[in-house]
Amino acid sequence: MIHVLTVGHQRFDTRIWIKQITSLVNAGYKVKYHVADGQGNQAINGVEVIDYGSVLAGCGAWYRLKRMFNIMNQSGLKRGEWVHFHDGIFLPFALFMALKGCKVIYDVHEDYPKQVMSSRFPWLLKKLWSYAIFLMELTGMYLFKGICAATPSIAKRFPIKKTSLVQNFPLLDEFQMPVNTIRIKSMNSDKINNVLFLGGVSIPRGAIEMVKAVELASKKIPIKLIIAGNFLPPGLKTMINQDRNQFIETVGFVDRKTAARLLFESKMGLVLFHPEPNHIESQPNKLFEYMSAGIPVIASDFPLWRQVVEEIGCGVLVDPLKPKSIADAIIWLSQNPENASEMGRAGRQAVEQKYNWTVEEQKLLKFYRDNQIAVETY
Repeated sequence: MIHVLTVGHQRFDTRIWIKQITSLVNAGYKVKYHVADGQGNQAINGVEVIDYGSVLAGCGAWYRLKRMFNIMNQSGLKRGEWVHFHDGIFLPFALFMALKGCKVIYDVHEDYPKQVMSSRFPWLLKKLWSYAIFLMELTGMYLFKGICAATPSIAKRFPIKKTSLVQNFPLLDEFQMPVNTIRIKSMNSDKINNVLFLGGVSIPRGAIEMVKAVELASKKIPIKLIIAGNFLPPGLKTMINQDRNQFIETVGFVDRKTAARLLFESKMGLVLFHPEPNHIESQPNKLFEYMSAGIPVIASDFPLWRQVVEEIGCGVLVDPLKPKSIADAIIWLSQNPENASEMGRAGRQAVEQKYNWTVEEQKLLKFYRDNQIAVETY
């Protein structure tokens, strides 16, 4: 039995549920899924989902710590059981579970010490918090049975013998166009000028700049910015929408089917993270989802992203802090549909050959086999 645990993600999170748990179940592993989103218990696709109530619903760090302490106790996990957890905020409790004898796998989605340094807290508090996470991760290198890293830069921070790089690349068939000519037709249509941002929306992820860029571009071309994701903080949505409804549409968090439709209806995808420590070496899932759908990307000009985008030829790199640079890229792609179509095809081809979950799934299953985690059939 594998106990998968998350306290900070949606229960049907792409990496956790759609990719990892699905792959484990298909390979014959029995999975129990522990979540904290307040949506209740359920059984789905042979997986028992246990909900402990939302950790994020209350105010203040004390409430969250207390809720996570209760989750650790209520889960009833015993010595020798495998626990695959997915949240940096759960680190202190995961360490305690490892000391109790649970076999713990730490799935590292972000460089958490760097991520903390990009928060809005006072500098000294951020520094202390970042160092505390560093110390907990250092302790985890000895106590945890394995580390599952989402990006190469994260993997480098942990011992080679304990670490597997399982990247968050898209499923091959999820965003594939039914007929390739549909994408070419949409690129050449003057009536379809949707520009898409898919994922969580925040100021560090370029929310202000992409809105200003589309506002500038709208003076030269007919355009609509589709923003599909939750806003953080929620008040950001009001600020962005103010007097801009004619060229911005916010649709909130969407399911995978709706995401696929929005991708197919869009001419290009935006990924305009600010040059903050945790962003520069990240691998945003949306970048590869745009590629998988066969649309060109407009991406921040970071060295790691440049290696992907320029090598493949799947988009345009810009300064994410300069709305005019972003607007110029939007206008150029809109006015050069054949080039845009070629970039989209190149991105899709790269996903088919390299950047897909089929490849990463084998790494995950090998990681489990190497840790001698036995398959328990139903």
